[in-house]
Amino acid sequence: MHETTPLLQRVLFWLFIAWVVWLPLPIGSNRPLWVGIALAAGMAILALWLCGWIAGHLSAPRAVRRSRWPLAVMALFLAWQLGQMYLPGALASEWVQNAYQQAGVQRHSLTADASESAAALRHSVLAATAFLLTLLLVPGLRDLHRLLWTLVWVGVVMAVVAGITVMEGADVRILGVAMSSGSVASGSFINRNHFANYLVLALSAGIGLLISMQTRGHGGHWRARLRDWAATLLGPKARLRVFLGLMVVSLVLTRSRMGNTSFFLSLLVAGALALVLIRGRSRPLMLLIASLVAIDIFIVGTWFGVEQVVDRIQNTVTVTEEAVIINEKGRMEANREALEIISQAPVTGMGGGTWFIAFTSWRAWDHGFFDHAHNDYLEFAVEFGVPATLLLGVLVLLSLRRCLKQLASRRHPLVLGSAFACLMAIIAVATHALVEFNLHIPANAATFMILLALPWLHSQRSGGGRRQTLN
Repeated sequence: MHETTPLLQRVLFWLFIAWVVWLPLPIGSNRPLWVGIALAAGMAILALWLCGWIAGHLSAPRAVRRSRWPLAVMALFLAWQLGQMYLPGALASEWVQNAYQQAGVQRHSLTADASESAAALRHSVLAATAFLLTLLLVPGLRDLHRLLWTLVWVGVVMAVVAGITVMEGADVRILGVAMSSGSVASGSFINRNHFANYLVLALSAGIGLLISMQTRGHGGHWRARLRDWAATLLGPKARLRVFLGLMVVSLVLTRSRMGNTSFFLSLLVAGALALVLIRGRSRPLMLLIASLVAIDIFIVGTWFGVEQVVDRIQNTVTVTEEAVIINEKGRMEANREALEIISQAPVTGMGGGTWFIAFTSWRAWDHGFFDHAHNDYLEFAVEFGVPATLLLGVLVLLSLRRCLKQLASRRHPLVLGSAFACLMAIIAVATHALVEFNLHIPANAATFMILLALPWLHSQRSGGGRRQTLN
Protein backbone atom coordinates (compact mmCIF):
# COMPACT_ATOMS: atom_id res chain seq x y z
CA MET A 1 0.00 0.00 0.00
CA HIS A 2 1.09 3.55 -0.68
CA GLU A 3 0.96 6.26 1.89
CA THR A 4 -1.61 8.88 0.95
CA THR A 5 -0.34 12.41 0.65
CA PRO A 6 -2.37 15.17 2.37
CA LEU A 7 -4.02 17.62 0.00
CA LEU A 8 -2.25 20.53 1.70
CA GLN A 9 1.13 18.85 1.05
CA ARG A 10 0.24 18.49 -2.64
CA VAL A 11 -0.83 22.14 -2.91
CA LEU A 12 2.32 23.35 -1.17
CA PHE A 13 4.50 21.16 -3.40
CA TRP A 14 3.08 22.68 -6.57
CA LEU A 15 3.39 26.17 -5.12
CA PHE A 16 7.05 25.34 -4.48
CA ILE A 17 7.45 24.15 -8.08
CA ALA A 18 5.92 27.41 -9.34
CA TRP A 19 8.33 29.31 -7.09
CA VAL A 20 11.30 27.40 -8.54
CA VAL A 21 10.12 28.28 -12.06
CA TRP A 22 9.70 31.95 -11.17
CA LEU A 23 13.11 32.54 -9.56
CA PRO A 24 15.24 32.97 -12.72
CA LEU A 25 12.67 34.81 -14.84
CA PRO A 26 12.98 38.42 -13.57
CA ILE A 27 16.73 38.87 -14.30
CA GLY A 28 17.61 36.09 -11.89
CA SER A 29 15.65 37.91 -9.14
CA ASN A 30 18.69 40.19 -8.95
CA ARG A 31 16.94 43.42 -7.96
CA PRO A 32 15.50 44.45 -4.57
CA LEU A 33 11.92 44.24 -5.88
CA TRP A 34 12.34 40.74 -7.32
CA VAL A 35 14.25 39.49 -4.28
CA GLY A 36 11.46 40.82 -2.07
CA ILE A 37 8.77 39.09 -4.14
CA ALA A 38 10.68 35.79 -4.24
CA LEU A 39 11.42 35.91 -0.51
CA ALA A 40 7.84 36.84 0.40
CA ALA A 41 6.50 33.97 -1.73
CA GLY A 42 8.94 31.48 -0.25
CA MET A 43 8.23 32.56 3.31
CA ALA A 44 4.48 32.38 2.62
CA ILE A 45 4.84 28.75 1.49
CA LEU A 46 6.92 28.02 4.59
CA ALA A 47 4.35 29.72 6.84
CA LEU A 48 1.53 27.65 5.30
CA TRP A 49 3.50 24.48 5.97
CA LEU A 50 4.09 25.53 9.58
CA CYS A 51 0.37 26.21 10.04
CA GLY A 52 -0.45 22.78 8.64
CA TRP A 53 2.15 21.19 10.91
CA ILE A 54 0.86 22.98 14.01
CA ALA A 55 -2.70 21.94 13.14
CA GLY A 56 -1.60 18.32 12.83
CA HIS A 57 -2.33 18.03 9.10
CA LEU A 58 1.35 17.68 8.15
CA SER A 59 4.30 15.90 9.71
CA ALA A 60 7.96 16.84 9.60
CA PRO A 61 9.82 14.66 7.05
CA ARG A 62 12.76 12.59 8.20
CA ALA A 63 14.92 14.63 5.83
CA VAL A 64 14.77 17.54 8.29
CA ARG A 65 16.25 15.43 11.07
CA ARG A 66 18.87 13.98 8.74
CA SER A 67 19.98 17.46 7.68
CA ARG A 68 20.31 18.95 11.16
CA TRP A 69 24.02 19.73 10.63
CA PRO A 70 23.65 21.72 7.39
CA LEU A 71 20.64 23.50 8.89
CA ALA A 72 22.72 24.39 11.96
CA VAL A 73 25.52 25.74 9.73
CA MET A 74 23.04 27.91 7.82
CA ALA A 75 21.56 29.19 11.08
CA LEU A 76 25.05 30.13 12.34
CA PHE A 77 25.84 31.99 9.12
CA LEU A 78 22.57 33.93 9.24
CA ALA A 79 23.21 34.73 12.91
CA TRP A 80 26.63 36.12 11.99
CA GLN A 81 25.07 38.33 9.33
CA LEU A 82 22.73 39.72 11.97
CA GLY A 83 25.68 40.15 14.30
CA GLN A 84 27.48 42.28 11.71
CA MET A 85 24.50 44.59 11.67
CA TYR A 86 24.15 44.97 15.44
CA LEU A 87 27.51 44.32 17.09
CA PRO A 88 29.34 47.59 17.94
CA GLY A 89 31.75 48.94 15.34
CA ALA A 90 34.43 49.28 18.01
CA LEU A 91 35.04 45.53 17.61
CA ALA A 92 36.34 46.11 14.09
CA SER A 93 40.02 46.55 13.37
CA GLU A 94 41.60 50.01 13.60
CA TRP A 95 42.27 50.07 9.86
CA VAL A 96 38.60 49.43 9.09
CA GLN A 97 37.46 52.20 11.42
CA ASN A 98 39.96 54.68 9.96
CA ALA A 99 39.15 53.73 6.37
CA TYR A 100 35.44 54.30 6.77
CA GLN A 101 35.99 57.46 8.78
CA GLN A 102 38.04 58.88 5.91
CA ALA A 103 35.36 57.83 3.44
CA GLY A 104 32.72 59.65 5.49
CA VAL A 105 30.81 56.47 6.33
CA GLN A 106 28.90 56.52 9.61
CA ARG A 107 29.79 53.18 11.16
CA HIS A 108 27.79 52.24 14.26
CA SER A 109 28.15 48.45 13.82
CA LEU A 110 30.50 45.98 12.21
CA THR A 111 29.03 46.67 8.79
CA ALA A 112 29.80 49.78 6.79
CA ASP A 113 26.27 50.02 5.39
CA ALA A 114 23.33 48.56 7.31
CA SER A 115 20.98 48.81 4.33
CA GLU A 116 23.34 46.85 2.06
CA SER A 117 23.87 44.26 4.78
CA ALA A 118 20.10 43.92 5.17
CA ALA A 119 19.85 43.30 1.41
CA ALA A 120 22.59 40.66 1.65
CA LEU A 121 20.74 39.04 4.55
CA ARG A 122 17.60 38.81 2.41
CA HIS A 123 19.63 37.02 -0.27
CA SER A 124 20.92 34.55 2.31
CA VAL A 125 17.47 33.93 3.80
CA LEU A 126 16.13 33.29 0.30
CA ALA A 127 18.83 30.67 -0.32
CA ALA A 128 18.23 29.04 3.07
CA THR A 129 14.47 29.01 2.39
CA ALA A 130 15.10 27.14 -0.88
CA PHE A 131 17.07 24.48 1.00
CA LEU A 132 14.46 24.12 3.75
CA LEU A 133 11.47 24.01 1.38
CA THR A 134 13.15 21.24 -0.60
CA LEU A 135 13.49 19.19 2.58
CA LEU A 136 9.90 19.82 3.64
CA LEU A 137 8.05 19.50 0.35
CA VAL A 138 9.93 16.82 -1.59
CA PRO A 139 9.47 13.75 0.65
CA GLY A 140 8.93 11.09 -2.02
CA LEU A 141 10.66 9.88 -5.17
CA ARG A 142 7.79 11.03 -7.37
CA ASP A 143 8.19 14.57 -6.05
CA LEU A 144 11.96 14.39 -6.53
CA HIS A 145 11.40 13.26 -10.12
CA ARG A 146 9.08 16.21 -10.77
CA LEU A 147 11.47 18.69 -9.19
CA LEU A 148 14.38 17.57 -11.38
CA TRP A 149 12.20 17.69 -14.47
CA THR A 150 11.05 21.20 -13.51
CA LEU A 151 14.66 22.42 -13.47
CA VAL A 152 15.21 20.75 -16.84
CA TRP A 153 12.12 22.32 -18.40
CA VAL A 154 12.99 25.82 -17.18
CA GLY A 155 16.50 25.43 -18.59
CA VAL A 156 15.19 24.06 -21.91
CA VAL A 157 12.61 26.79 -22.44
CA MET A 158 15.10 29.56 -21.70
CA ALA A 159 17.76 27.83 -23.81
CA VAL A 160 15.46 27.51 -26.83
CA VAL A 161 14.18 31.07 -26.64
CA ALA A 162 17.68 32.51 -26.09
CA GLY A 163 19.09 30.37 -28.90
CA ILE A 164 16.42 31.50 -31.35
CA THR A 165 17.03 35.14 -30.51
CA VAL A 166 20.74 34.74 -31.25
CA MET A 167 20.43 32.72 -34.45
CA GLU A 168 17.40 34.56 -35.88
CA GLY A 169 18.18 38.01 -34.54
CA ALA A 170 14.72 38.24 -32.97
CA ASP A 171 13.97 40.61 -30.10
CA VAL A 172 12.39 38.38 -27.46
CA ARG A 173 11.99 39.70 -23.92
CA ILE A 174 10.93 38.18 -20.60
CA LEU A 175 9.65 40.74 -18.10
CA GLY A 176 11.37 43.42 -20.18
CA VAL A 177 14.75 41.67 -20.28
CA ALA A 178 16.21 40.83 -23.72
CA MET A 179 17.07 37.13 -24.08
CA SER A 180 20.26 37.90 -26.01
CA SER A 181 22.75 40.67 -26.67
CA GLY A 182 23.86 40.57 -30.30
CA SER A 183 25.43 37.18 -30.95
CA VAL A 184 25.54 36.22 -27.27
CA ALA A 185 22.77 34.40 -25.38
CA SER A 186 22.01 35.79 -21.93
CA GLY A 187 18.57 34.34 -21.23
CA SER A 188 16.53 36.13 -18.59
CA PHE A 189 19.73 37.29 -16.89
CA ILE A 190 21.59 40.55 -17.38
CA ASN A 191 24.96 38.79 -17.46
CA ARG A 192 25.64 35.90 -19.86
CA ASN A 193 27.91 34.22 -17.30
CA HIS A 194 25.05 34.03 -14.81
CA PHE A 195 22.81 32.51 -17.48
CA ALA A 196 25.56 30.01 -18.28
CA ASN A 197 25.79 29.04 -14.62
CA TYR A 198 22.03 28.54 -14.38
CA LEU A 199 22.10 26.36 -17.49
CA VAL A 200 24.84 24.23 -15.93
CA LEU A 201 22.67 23.73 -12.83
CA ALA A 202 19.75 22.70 -15.04
CA LEU A 203 22.07 20.40 -17.01
CA SER A 204 23.20 18.83 -13.74
CA ALA A 205 19.58 18.02 -12.89
CA GLY A 206 19.00 16.66 -16.39
CA ILE A 207 22.09 14.46 -16.43
CA GLY A 208 21.11 13.14 -13.01
CA LEU A 209 17.74 12.18 -14.47
CA LEU A 210 19.44 10.55 -17.45
CA ILE A 211 21.65 8.49 -15.15
CA SER A 212 18.57 7.38 -13.19
CA MET A 213 17.17 6.00 -16.46
CA GLN A 214 20.20 3.75 -16.99
CA THR A 215 19.17 0.12 -16.67
CA ARG A 216 21.11 -2.51 -14.78
CA GLY A 217 21.30 -4.65 -17.87
CA HIS A 218 19.35 -7.75 -18.77
CA GLY A 219 22.03 -10.40 -19.08
CA GLY A 220 22.86 -11.82 -22.46
CA HIS A 221 19.31 -12.20 -23.81
CA TRP A 222 19.24 -10.57 -27.25
CA ARG A 223 15.53 -9.68 -27.02
CA ALA A 224 16.07 -7.86 -23.74
CA ARG A 225 18.99 -5.95 -25.22
CA LEU A 226 16.93 -5.07 -28.29
CA ARG A 227 14.12 -3.73 -26.10
CA ASP A 228 16.64 -1.70 -24.14
CA TRP A 229 18.11 -0.17 -27.30
CA ALA A 230 14.61 0.65 -28.59
CA ALA A 231 13.75 2.37 -25.31
CA THR A 232 16.99 4.32 -25.53
CA LEU A 233 16.31 5.52 -29.06
CA LEU A 234 12.56 6.15 -28.83
CA GLY A 235 11.64 6.54 -25.17
CA PRO A 236 11.94 9.26 -22.53
CA LYS A 237 15.71 8.87 -22.44
CA ALA A 238 15.99 10.02 -26.06
CA ARG A 239 13.76 13.04 -25.43
CA LEU A 240 15.78 14.00 -22.37
CA ARG A 241 19.00 13.68 -24.37
CA VAL A 242 17.59 16.11 -26.94
CA PHE A 243 16.69 18.55 -24.16
CA LEU A 244 20.21 18.35 -22.78
CA GLY A 245 21.59 19.00 -26.26
CA LEU A 246 19.44 22.13 -26.59
CA MET A 247 20.76 23.46 -23.28
CA VAL A 248 24.35 22.75 -24.32
CA VAL A 249 23.75 24.67 -27.57
CA SER A 250 22.57 27.69 -25.58
CA LEU A 251 25.48 27.27 -23.16
CA VAL A 252 27.89 27.48 -26.09
CA LEU A 253 26.01 30.53 -27.42
CA THR A 254 26.61 32.38 -24.13
CA ARG A 255 30.34 32.41 -25.13
CA SER A 256 31.04 32.09 -21.39
CA ARG A 257 34.54 30.73 -20.94
CA MET A 258 34.22 29.44 -17.41
CA GLY A 259 30.56 28.51 -17.88
CA ASN A 260 31.49 26.02 -20.59
CA THR A 261 34.67 24.96 -18.80
CA SER A 262 32.82 24.32 -15.54
CA PHE A 263 30.21 22.20 -17.33
CA PHE A 264 32.64 19.86 -19.04
CA LEU A 265 34.97 19.73 -16.03
CA SER A 266 32.12 18.92 -13.64
CA LEU A 267 30.76 16.27 -16.02
CA LEU A 268 34.15 14.58 -16.37
CA VAL A 269 35.10 14.74 -12.68
CA ALA A 270 31.65 13.73 -11.40
CA GLY A 271 31.51 10.99 -14.01
CA ALA A 272 34.91 9.63 -12.99
CA LEU A 273 33.89 9.62 -9.31
CA ALA A 274 30.58 7.94 -10.14
CA LEU A 275 32.36 5.22 -12.11
CA VAL A 276 34.40 4.43 -9.02
CA LEU A 277 31.53 4.65 -6.52
CA ILE A 278 28.46 3.24 -8.29
CA ARG A 279 28.67 -0.52 -8.23
CA GLY A 280 27.45 -2.70 -11.05
CA ARG A 281 26.88 0.10 -13.59
CA SER A 282 30.37 1.04 -14.68
CA ARG A 283 30.04 0.09 -18.33
CA PRO A 284 26.67 1.75 -19.14
CA LEU A 285 27.61 4.82 -17.11
CA MET A 286 30.97 5.13 -18.86
CA LEU A 287 29.28 4.88 -22.27
CA LEU A 288 26.70 7.48 -21.26
CA ILE A 289 29.27 10.03 -20.07
CA ALA A 290 31.49 9.42 -23.10
CA SER A 291 28.52 9.98 -25.43
CA LEU A 292 27.56 13.19 -23.62
CA VAL A 293 31.05 14.64 -23.97
CA ALA A 294 31.52 13.47 -27.56
CA ILE A 295 28.16 14.69 -28.85
CA ASP A 296 28.32 18.00 -27.03
CA ILE A 297 31.86 18.87 -28.11
CA PHE A 298 32.09 17.52 -31.62
CA ILE A 299 28.55 17.79 -32.97
CA VAL A 300 26.96 20.68 -31.09
CA GLY A 301 30.27 22.56 -31.00
CA THR A 302 30.86 22.22 -34.73
CA TRP A 303 27.43 23.57 -35.59
CA PHE A 304 27.09 26.31 -33.03
CA GLY A 305 30.55 27.82 -32.63
CA VAL A 306 32.34 26.27 -29.69
CA GLU A 307 35.54 27.45 -31.36
CA GLN A 308 34.62 31.01 -30.37
CA VAL A 309 34.52 29.93 -26.74
CA VAL A 310 37.87 28.18 -27.17
CA ASP A 311 39.34 31.33 -28.71
CA ARG A 312 38.18 33.39 -25.72
CA ILE A 313 39.77 30.88 -23.35
CA GLN A 314 43.02 30.91 -25.33
CA ASN A 315 43.07 34.72 -25.34
CA THR A 316 42.78 34.70 -21.55
CA VAL A 317 46.15 33.01 -21.09
CA THR A 318 49.26 33.47 -23.24
CA VAL A 319 51.94 30.81 -22.93
CA THR A 320 55.52 31.78 -23.84
CA GLU A 321 58.85 30.06 -23.36
CA GLU A 322 59.59 32.26 -20.37
CA ALA A 323 56.24 32.38 -18.55
CA VAL A 324 52.49 31.94 -18.55
CA ILE A 325 50.84 35.36 -18.92
CA ILE A 326 47.27 35.93 -17.73
CA ASN A 327 45.69 38.68 -19.83
CA GLU A 328 42.82 39.50 -17.45
CA LYS A 329 44.92 42.13 -15.65
CA GLY A 330 41.97 44.10 -14.32
CA ARG A 331 40.43 41.17 -12.50
CA MET A 332 43.78 39.86 -11.32
CA GLU A 333 44.64 43.25 -9.86
CA ALA A 334 41.23 43.43 -8.19
CA ASN A 335 41.77 39.96 -6.68
CA ARG A 336 45.15 41.02 -5.31
CA GLU A 337 43.60 44.09 -3.71
CA ALA A 338 40.76 41.96 -2.33
CA LEU A 339 43.32 39.79 -0.54
CA GLU A 340 44.85 42.93 0.95
CA ILE A 341 41.42 44.07 2.18
CA ILE A 342 40.80 40.66 3.73
CA SER A 343 44.10 40.91 5.61
CA GLN A 344 42.83 44.09 7.31
CA ALA A 345 39.67 42.46 8.68
CA PRO A 346 40.09 38.68 8.38
CA VAL A 347 37.69 37.78 11.20
CA THR A 348 34.85 40.29 11.17
CA GLY A 349 34.79 41.22 7.49
CA MET A 350 33.50 44.52 6.17
CA GLY A 351 29.81 43.68 6.35
CA GLY A 352 27.45 41.79 4.06
CA GLY A 353 26.87 43.55 0.75
CA THR A 354 29.62 46.13 1.30
CA TRP A 355 32.18 44.93 -1.26
CA PHE A 356 31.83 48.07 -3.37
CA ILE A 357 32.28 50.39 -0.38
CA ALA A 358 35.31 48.45 0.86
CA PHE A 359 36.85 48.29 -2.60
CA THR A 360 36.37 51.97 -3.36
CA SER A 361 37.89 52.95 -0.01
CA TRP A 362 40.98 50.92 -0.91
CA ARG A 363 41.48 51.55 -4.63
CA ALA A 364 42.51 54.90 -6.09
CA TRP A 365 39.68 56.74 -7.82
CA ASP A 366 41.37 56.79 -11.24
CA HIS A 367 41.92 53.01 -11.45
CA GLY A 368 38.33 51.90 -12.15
CA PHE A 369 35.98 49.85 -10.03
CA PHE A 370 34.22 46.51 -9.87
CA ASP A 371 30.73 46.29 -8.38
CA HIS A 372 31.56 42.66 -7.52
CA ALA A 373 34.82 40.83 -7.01
CA HIS A 374 34.30 38.36 -9.91
CA ASN A 375 35.40 35.76 -7.38
CA ASP A 376 32.79 34.50 -4.93
CA TYR A 377 35.39 33.22 -2.48
CA LEU A 378 37.14 36.58 -2.17
CA GLU A 379 33.90 38.57 -2.05
CA PHE A 380 32.48 36.40 0.73
CA ALA A 381 35.74 36.71 2.69
CA VAL A 382 35.82 40.51 2.26
CA GLU A 383 32.21 40.94 3.37
CA PHE A 384 31.75 38.24 6.02
CA GLY A 385 35.28 37.40 7.12
CA VAL A 386 37.29 34.22 6.70
CA PRO A 387 35.57 32.16 9.47
CA ALA A 388 32.08 32.78 8.06
CA THR A 389 33.31 31.97 4.54
CA LEU A 390 34.75 28.69 5.81
CA LEU A 391 31.38 28.03 7.42
CA LEU A 392 29.77 28.21 3.97
CA GLY A 393 32.43 25.79 2.77
CA VAL A 394 31.44 23.37 5.54
CA LEU A 395 27.84 23.49 4.31
CA VAL A 396 28.92 22.49 0.80
CA LEU A 397 31.30 19.82 2.09
CA LEU A 398 28.53 18.24 4.18
CA SER A 399 26.35 17.82 1.08
CA LEU A 400 29.36 16.66 -0.94
CA ARG A 401 30.16 13.97 1.60
CA ARG A 402 26.51 12.94 1.70
CA CYS A 403 26.13 12.58 -2.07
CA LEU A 404 29.40 10.62 -2.38
CA LYS A 405 28.14 8.18 0.26
CA GLN A 406 24.83 7.82 -1.55
CA LEU A 407 26.58 7.09 -4.83
CA ALA A 408 28.53 4.34 -3.07
CA SER A 409 25.72 2.76 -1.04
CA ARG A 410 22.32 3.55 -2.50
CA ARG A 411 20.66 1.30 -5.09
CA HIS A 412 17.56 3.21 -6.22
CA PRO A 413 18.31 4.77 -9.63
CA LEU A 414 16.64 8.14 -8.96
CA VAL A 415 18.48 8.60 -5.68
CA LEU A 416 21.73 7.82 -7.46
CA GLY A 417 20.83 10.29 -10.20
CA SER A 418 19.97 13.07 -7.75
CA ALA A 419 23.23 12.48 -5.88
CA PHE A 420 25.10 12.77 -9.19
CA ALA A 421 23.24 16.01 -9.96
CA CYS A 422 24.33 17.44 -6.59
CA LEU A 423 27.92 16.33 -7.11
CA MET A 424 28.09 17.83 -10.60
CA ALA A 425 26.51 21.11 -9.40
CA ILE A 426 29.03 21.42 -6.55
CA ILE A 427 32.01 20.94 -8.89
CA ALA A 428 30.61 23.35 -11.48
CA VAL A 429 29.73 26.12 -9.02
CA ALA A 430 33.03 25.76 -7.15
CA THR A 431 34.90 26.11 -10.44
CA HIS A 432 32.89 29.01 -11.81
CA ALA A 433 33.13 30.84 -8.47
CA LEU A 434 36.84 31.41 -9.12
CA VAL A 435 36.07 34.04 -11.77
CA GLU A 436 32.45 35.07 -11.27
CA PHE A 437 29.90 36.05 -8.60
CA ASN A 438 27.09 33.61 -9.42
CA LEU A 439 26.37 32.91 -5.74
CA HIS A 440 25.51 36.60 -5.35
CA ILE A 441 22.70 36.13 -7.91
CA PRO A 442 19.58 35.10 -5.93
CA ALA A 443 18.14 32.67 -8.52
CA ASN A 444 21.46 30.87 -8.98
CA ALA A 445 22.16 30.68 -5.25
CA ALA A 446 18.65 29.38 -4.49
CA THR A 447 18.78 26.79 -7.29
CA PHE A 448 22.19 25.63 -6.09
CA MET A 449 20.80 25.24 -2.56
CA ILE A 450 17.94 23.13 -3.92
CA LEU A 451 20.46 20.79 -5.51
CA LEU A 452 22.52 20.75 -2.29
CA ALA A 453 19.44 19.55 -0.43
CA LEU A 454 18.86 16.53 -2.68
CA PRO A 455 21.24 14.08 -0.93
CA TRP A 456 19.48 14.71 2.38
CA LEU A 457 16.04 13.70 1.12
CA HIS A 458 16.59 9.96 1.43
CA SER A 459 18.54 7.67 3.70
CA GLN A 460 21.82 6.12 2.61
CA ARG A 461 20.62 2.56 3.19
CA SER A 462 19.80 0.42 0.17
CA GLY A 463 16.42 -1.10 -0.13
CA GLY A 464 12.82 -0.28 -0.68
CA GLY A 465 10.18 1.16 1.58
CA ARG A 466 6.75 2.46 0.86
CA ARG A 467 8.09 5.60 -0.79
CA GLN A 468 10.63 3.93 -3.02
CA THR A 469 8.37 3.86 -6.08
CA LEU A 470 7.34 6.41 -8.65
CA ASN A 471 3.96 4.79 -9.23
